[in-house]
Amino acid sequence: MIAQPTMPELIFQTIAAFIATTTFSALFNVPKRELVFCGITGALGWFVSRLVLSFDQNWLIFGTFAGTLALTAMSRILSYLRKTPVLVYLIGGILPLVPGAGIYRTMYELFIVRENSRAGEFGLETALIVGVIAIGIICILSLPGVLFDYRLKKNK
Repeated sequence: MIAQPTMPELIFQTIAAFIATTTFSALFNVPKRELVFCGITGALGWFVSRLVLSFDQNWLIFGTFAGTLALTAMSRILSYLRKTPVLVYLIGGILPLVPGAGIYRTMYELFIVRENSRAGEFGLETALIVGVIAIGIICILSLPGVLFDYRLKKNK
C-alpha cells in the first residue's frame, strides 16, 4: 500500500520525477532543446497520478491511468507546438509511472523467497499497471490530431 503524500512531499516527488525524466531523456540522446519539455511531461504524469492517489490509496490503477492520459496528451500537444515526434516526450515521460518496483518485488518473491502467492499478487498488480499505461497511451494517441493542434482552431 502506498502512503498518501503531503503537499510538500508531492511537490518534492514531482521535482524528482522531472529530474529523473530529464536525465533519462538525455541518456537516450533527446535533443537538448527538448529535455526540459520531456521533464515537464514526466513530472505532469507523476503529479496527476499521485494527486489521484491522494484521494484514496486503493486508486493506484486509476491514478496511473489518469497520469498516463495527462502525460500522453501533453506529449501530443508538445509535439505539435515543438514540431517533434510524440515519442520524444512520451518515452521519457512514461518512466516515472513504469512499475519497476512491482517487477522487482514479483521476481524477488518468486525466485528468492519462493513465496508464489505473494509473487502472484505483486505480478497481477504490476500487470494491471502496465496494462492501464498501454490503454491510456492508446486512448490519447487514437484521438484525431486536430484536438491537439491549437493552430488549426485559431486559423478557422
